[in-house]
Amino acid sequence: MRISVVITTFNRPKTVARTLETLFAQEFPSSDYEIVVVVDGSTDGTAAMLRGLQAPCTLSIIEQPNRGQGEARRVAVAAARGELVLFLDDDMLCGRRLLAEHCAAHLAPEDRVVLGPVFFSPESRRSVAAELACRSAHQFQPQPAFPDDAMTASNSSVRRSTLLAMPVFDPQFSRYLQDIDTGMTLWKAGIAFHYEPNAVTHHLYVKTAGEMVRSAWMQGSYDVRLSRKHPEYRPVCSAARLCEGPLWKRVARQAVARAPWSVEPLLRAPFWLVERLRFLPLLDRAARGMLRARIGIAGVRGVVAEAGSWKQASSEFGARLPALLYHHVGPVRPDACRPLTTPPELFARHIRWLAQQGYAGVRLSDWLAWRREGRPLLARPLLITFDRAYADIARHALPVLKAYGFGAAVFVITSQLWGGRGCDHSGAHDGVPLMSAQQIRQWAGEGVEFGTHGRRHRDLCTLSQRELDEELEGSQIDLKNLLDRPAIALAYPWGRFNQTVLNRTKRAYQAAFGHNPGVNCLGTDSYGLRRVPCSGRPLFALASWLKLGCGPFLLA
Repeated sequence: MRISVVITTFNRPKTVARTLETLFAQEFPSSDYEIVVVVDGSTDGTAAMLRGLQAPCTLSIIEQPNRGQGEARRVAVAAARGELVLFLDDDMLCGRRLLAEHCAAHLAPEDRVVLGPVFFSPESRRSVAAELACRSAHQFQPQPAFPDDAMTASNSSVRRSTLLAMPVFDPQFSRYLQDIDTGMTLWKAGIAFHYEPNAVTHHLYVKTAGEMVRSAWMQGSYDVRLSRKHPEYRPVCSAARLCEGPLWKRVARQAVARAPWSVEPLLRAPFWLVERLRFLPLLDRAARGMLRARIGIAGVRGVVAEAGSWKQASSEFGARLPALLYHHVGPVRPDACRPLTTPPELFARHIRWLAQQGYAGVRLSDWLAWRREGRPLLARPLLITFDRAYADIARHALPVLKAYGFGAAVFVITSQLWGGRGCDHSGAHDGVPLMSAQQIRQWAGEGVEFGTHGRRHRDLCTLSQRELDEELEGSQIDLKNLLDRPAIALAYPWGRFNQTVLNRTKRAYQAAFGHNPGVNCLGTDSYGLRRVPCSGRPLFALASWLKLGCGPFLLA
């Protein structure tokens, strides 16, 4: 037997029958595949209906009490006879060459998980829930990435022997989260993931808005469990958005999470009415907004319920990292770029105010360890960064930070390590001396982290592949030769990057800062970290960013 198709179902006889109809029509030898359907506690006659079907291939029906998808899949895999196992949901319409494409993709010598695309079926129920599901459906990347694509979702196939040898199908997870748990277990065990665009299925979406809301609560709860089991999943889980967004959104999330009862039921009647009037454009938008609000409320309360309290959930998933950006800190020089200069007394006032507000200085490596592994992080963390490594910061800035217990990250133009001067916005040298190799070594010994700002501070988006490698990997080598350890982060010169630059950066660094202003959260891309522009800005501009999450008009 070449391949076994595994489907789990619960009280969906018409839908699963439609799925099986497309599997019976496969352009694939009927003797080379079987279908194993686990009826997971259905009470509507699903098993009897399935036994009455005339299948061209072997069709096995397994009944069990309702134990969840993980246990149902485990039972199905144990009963399967195929060399490969293809997982499908009970609401998938399969392309006629689905089985052939999956089998062909497994001819590669490596052990792999094969992922196929899942498109939205036009046969789906027309509803607000279906539209939102279509817009938010996960699409795999041509080259699957970890942790985003580490899942054995519907339309994925694996060798049966691999599944039997791995600790998969954890019963504490169900449905979508069980897919991710299995996928991450396989990925971390070294199994390759491959995307096969020709293995096509279509999702026949039949869930109601109420079912969607209940699923959101379950996902919020299971996301906490899954993040504790697989810390690498933390940045992409729903809980990562707990403290994202402007102040009003964060306050609203906290209010609905801490309320003694959920406010979601209060939106059901208005949503029911608006959904029936959505032929009007304004009410159509209102219906989508109300359903998103209901899903958001349910998801947040699911997270908090599993975490134990709002305080525990926000500590585990809701830390926010303001990264302050400075350039030249020192006396105003006639040859310096004036907008990038912060007088020493203003800088000291900034740091003194931050200490009074209870901010705790952390290193970038501390933040990345919390983000990836859930390691403890100080309350109210703050990172202070300097671009271009002007020599004056060693005299006027770093001693102030040391006195108040703040760390720093300094980004160096590495071609100037042994003597050089900075550059202005046009790229021309501005005449202000940069830190010497000796100063960099000294402050690295004091706990300051040094990253790179390119080798020659060139716009990375305009470079050839060879030039890009020289800027990114060459600057990494320069700094490693100086400090005997690699830099963990890059500050994109001029803050600009594209997909090519991003892909190359990921090969050489653990993180990178872009040009977008703002505060970082768990879900912020580690290769597009945000910073609060502070060079030369008055104290109230800094306070506005940290208190409100945005800068004052014309200042941020």
